[in-house]
Amino acid sequence: MSPESGLALRRYQHDDLYHLDSILTTYRNGYLFSEQRTGKLIIFLHLCAYLSERGEVGTILIVAPLSTRLSVRDEFARWLGWRVEVNPDADNTPLHPQAQPWVVAVNKEKLRDPSWWGFQRMWDLALIDEAAHYRGRNSQQTEGCERLVRKCRRVVFATGTPLMNGLPREIYPLLKMADPKRWPSFWGYMETVALPEPSWGAAPFSEDSRWNRTGMAHVQKWLAPRSIRRTYAEVNPELPPVVEQTVKVDLWAWNNSHREMYDVLEAEWRVLVGDTAVEVSSVLTLTSRLLQMAASPCNLDRGATIGGKARAIIDYRENVEGKVVLWTWHRAFCQELAAEMHGQPGSGDVRWVTGDMHPETRAELVRRFQNHDGRATLVATIASLSEGIALDTASACLFAERSWLPSQNVQAAARILGPRQQGSPLVVTFIVEDSIEERLDRVLRRKSDACDRFTTLRAVVEEAR
Repeated sequence: MSPESGLALRRYQHDDLYHLDSILTTYRNGYLFSEQRTGKLIIFLHLCAYLSERGEVGTILIVAPLSTRLSVRDEFARWLGWRVEVNPDADNTPLHPQAQPWVVAVNKEKLRDPSWWGFQRMWDLALIDEAAHYRGRNSQQTEGCERLVRKCRRVVFATGTPLMNGLPREIYPLLKMADPKRWPSFWGYMETVALPEPSWGAAPFSEDSRWNRTGMAHVQKWLAPRSIRRTYAEVNPELPPVVEQTVKVDLWAWNNSHREMYDVLEAEWRVLVGDTAVEVSSVLTLTSRLLQMAASPCNLDRGATIGGKARAIIDYRENVEGKVVLWTWHRAFCQELAAEMHGQPGSGDVRWVTGDMHPETRAELVRRFQNHDGRATLVATIASLSEGIALDTASACLFAERSWLPSQNVQAAARILGPRQQGSPLVVTFIVEDSIEERLDRVLRRKSDACDRFTTLRAVVEEAR
């Protein structure tokens, strides 16, 4: 099978396509757990064309995060020549020729609305993209997804990080959606797979109970015939490895006043974390402020001049060939960095993207960056573009700031991996020396992907004490 567009599949993708078709035929629901940049969407596009040729799909629904929904639309148009209706207001007559299925893409927030028209009809095929977002079993979004799955003849759950924090509760909603008869009760599931945490007058298990010795193997055995898992290293062994670097920045050498401002805030922070009775929310707030100050004063004061860390990043970027993605966490830092880089000889064409931009605007900026022929720099917040976006024409990504969640940083770095990557991609992290950023870096390296915001914070505070 080969779509008219000529979208080529590699050998492993052919295998995964036919395996996924077999899974859906046998179980109705299947899981694409392959890592980022292994081509999950390409496989789904081929699956749509394959089932369409067999006359088995007339309606296709894609549920995706707001940041990736328009990219899905563009990929359908680019590779299959199919029109995708994005967030149509009502179940109206399809506007495209009947030669193709009716394809609808909606953002996941639609699932929170019980009156959404998509719940009222049957879908031949659905893709639940970034399925890890449905790990909260009692959320409106997850309950809406469960309701939707009951109205679908075939469902593909796609995520490269099914266990973002390494806990049994995170995978349970995806198990229940696929087979509610097998997994009817959350606490019954926890009794089977989790370690008990008995305490006086309390239930034997908590939401955060961890796997017991055989629990994970039990779930893996059930998932094995229903899922596909590929790693980036497995499918791209011919590509040069990613080169990772850490650059230490000395604020005293760049900006004395910036370092002095940071030291005042850190002294405040140390007093707070030394009090074992302090509330977690208070520590979290001040820790976030300290991290912002380490990055740049403009994070806390829009009228302030940009800090020494930004100067070091701009100097470094001048010596990197080609196109560069520059990641930040805070919107103020993103905008100030982009403003500072405009006109710099080594930055080339500079654009910036934050989460409050309209999705069409974000999608257009990504397309412009991907298609740009010369030097270009895209400055973006991690939350705005770290999922489902291809930025693989960039030669490097630079982390000016990072997320508390290691998995989000991994996803952001993976954006520059892909079929259009020409060389050995460079991933550089900038850290202020002798600051809270150094402590956070040590903790992130230890925690890996089984880490959440609170446990990371706790480890940073324990180091300070």
